Parts: sequence; C-alpha cells; structure tokens
Amino acid sequence: MPALLVVRRGLSRYASWPVLFLVGALHLASCSVPAFLSSADSGYRSTTDIEREVFERINDYRRSQGLPPLAHSDRLAEVARRHSADMAAGHVPFGHTGFHERAAGLDGYRSISENVAFNNYPDTGSAQRAVEGWISSPEHHKSIVGAYEVTGIGVARGPRGRIFYTQLFAAI
Repeated sequence: MPALLVVRRGLSRYASWPVLFLVGALHLASCSVPAFLSSADSGYRSTTDIEREVFERINDYRRSQGLPPLAHSDRLAEVARRHSADMAAGHVPFGHTGFHERAAGLDGYRSISENVAFNNYPDTGSAQRAVEGWISSPEHHKSIVGAYEVTGIGVARGPRGRIFYTQLFAAI
C-alpha cells in the first residue's frame, strides 16, 4: 500500500523501531476496518442501535394506539438475534422456520409471537422500513398490538447489504 510505504520510509529516518512498530500497528489496525465502518458520515450503525430503534418505534406505535409499551427481554432478544444471524448466514431460509422450537425453548410464557423482516435500505432508514412493513401487514400488526408484555429484537447483517430482523413478543 503506498500510504504504508510512505509512512515507513518517512519514519525510518527519524524514529526508533518501537515508534515505527507502533505507527505501523496503528496504520494496519486502521486499514483492517472497512472504510464504511470507520466513517462517521457513512450512516453505519451498530445492530444494537438498530435494535433499539425498532424497540422504540414499536413502543411509540403501541402508545399511539392506546396500548402500554412492551418491556425489553434480554432472553427473547438473544433468541431473536440467533434467528436473525442464522437467516443472514443462510443457515435457515428467511421466515419462521424453527419458530415452534424457538418458542418451546422459551418456557414460562403464556404465548409467543414472532415477526421477521429483511431489507437492504441504508442503516438510517432500515429499521423504519421494517417497522412500517410490519404495521401495514395485518398478520404482523396483530403481534405488534397483541396482548403481550415483553419483547426481544434481534438484528443481523447479511450479504449484499441486507439487514435481517426478528422480533419476538411474549405474554407472561
């Protein structure tokens, strides 16, 4: 890489090898991160931030419908993240494959429902589009406004810019 050669050449005359090593390590560390991950202006957001946005949007919608907000469940979120990651990696097809097994592993709940989605919108609009899609779908909407008390959301990135969403709803 030309930048690395320039840096090394410039430092080799004036710096001792520990400084050269440190600068080289810092440079390599910055090179190992894709540009879209290191740019604050790129719109890249962590999956945790996207999950939080979905959680807030769903609860804002429930409030607008006169319903109480859902509490967050780490346990449900862990299961939802695993399913989103499996879909993103192609281990399971997009959809509800394995839902009954996931639900059976979540004992202690009276009922459980699941919404899934994926899109390839930029990070800044992806969660909004997923939630809007669920709200406009009668079957998904039933889960959003259902008699549930807790929810867990899992988001995973897949190939070609796709973002996969799983939201579990549960009644205690």
